[in-house]
Amino acid sequence: AEYGSSGINAEYGGKGSERCNTSHLTVLYVLQCGDETDLEDLYTEIKCSVISTVEDSNINPDLRGKALFRLSSLCFLCSDNIEDRKELLVLLREKIKGSSPEIIINTLASLSLILTICTPTEQRNMIKILLPVVRKFLKHPNVEVRIEAGEFIAHVFEMGRDDDPEFEDSVEDFESLIEDIDNLSTDGAKFRAKRDRKVQRASFREILAMVTGEGEIAEQVKISPQENLTLSSWSDKVLYAALKEILGSSTSLHLQQNLFVREIFGLGAPPLKIEKRTKAEKTGNKRKMNAAYQKARQRNMLKMRDKRM
Repeated sequence: AEYGSSGINAEYGGKGSERCNTSHLTVLYVLQCGDETDLEDLYTEIKCSVISTVEDSNINPDLRGKALFRLSSLCFLCSDNIEDRKELLVLLREKIKGSSPEIIINTLASLSLILTICTPTEQRNMIKILLPVVRKFLKHPNVEVRIEAGEFIAHVFEMGRDDDPEFEDSVEDFESLIEDIDNLSTDGAKFRAKRDRKVQRASFREILAMVTGEGEIAEQVKISPQENLTLSSWSDKVLYAALKEILGSSTSLHLQQNLFVREIFGLGAPPLKIEKRTKAEKTGNKRKMNAAYQKARQRNMLKMRDKRM
């Protein structure tokens, strides 16, 4: 934990790609040592370095986009300060105007993540500002941008209805939005790649159900043989997607054993492990039980014989 206050910050002095890798390592450090370090101080120390990485036009847009998402992940994990959120949301509103698909995708994912920790008032204000901008991305030539925009809109409608059951009445051109999403859920345009069409249709069918209010989220993610993680809202999906983006193949392991990660999903302490018995152990136990049964049977037979005598 001592490394967090000085060692990580020192690593941001490298080249562009090295700084991007360091932003990833910082998030991993927080997830691993979250309960052992001052997260607010850590975020305050490193945020300027990560922002400078995001703003550096000499760095590949893909790397800058990933650094932006990691900055948002750090804000989510480390800071309860409303000023930190405001500062980040200003940056994200600026980056969503960019032309790079990689930066747009990571900005939308970042906005979805940060909105999960905003107050209802903050959510209302950001939705009012962002929804007209994001819906334009439904016509973007990049399929990943279209899907990320659709998923952001689905999340917005979930949050909006939580605050106001008649939320769609306040959305300008709601019927037009539904039509755009419906078209994407059935898009068979031959100029698009076959895989892109398939992924897009599947994604937008789920998005359409959420936006129209007809869909329910009820996904089970197997963590271990003894435990599942239930995703019961779009916000849960956003949190799980963010965690998976950061941890990759070790996501299940952290959900099993890492208390800091488990607390994010309200899982509590890990369940006690039930050790599986080997075949040899099962056979040995069976023999012991049979031997005990035979011994008891012989005793009973001797008692019966003594009574007869």
